[in-house]
Amino acid sequence: MTINHKLLIQAQQKARAARQDGDGAKWMEANEEMKKAAGMPWYLGNLMQHGGGNGQAF
Repeated sequence: MTINHKLLIQAQQKARAARQDGDGAKWMEANEEMKKAAGMPWYLGNLMQHGGGNGQAF
């Protein structure tokens, strides 16, 4: 798994700002950006958003 540290830091900053502002939509965008930066497979993000299983990754 390859991590893009620059993008990860930017996404974390965006998430932090969204939390301070109480902006849930912006936080969700940042969450997806963090997943991309961390190199997570696409299907894991989609599975968790749609209530896949009991919150465990497959």
